Amino acid sequence: MIIYGNPAYYGRFGFCNAAQFGITTADGANFDAFMALELSPGALAGIHGRYIEDAAFEPDETAFLQYDAAFPPREKHVTDTQLR
Repeated sequence: MIIYGNPAYYGRFGFCNAAQFGITTADGANFDAFMALELSPGALAGIHGRYIEDAAFEPDETAFLQYDAAFPPREKHVTDTQLR
């Protein structure tokens, strides 16, 4: 399982830097928040390569605004946890 997350938080659940499994981002980069977890022991043994996100995860600003406009106006609320 590959995620982008806070290492201090997700490390508690066994996630570690994806570089430990030879996995990088699509552009070959690595950073602390790029993490992986084996769902079965040894599942990532011998695995290496680039993690490429599906286009479904690329936001479409126009589609988002159209979707958001379908709801009654509401004040946006931001919490401290969203800023990490």
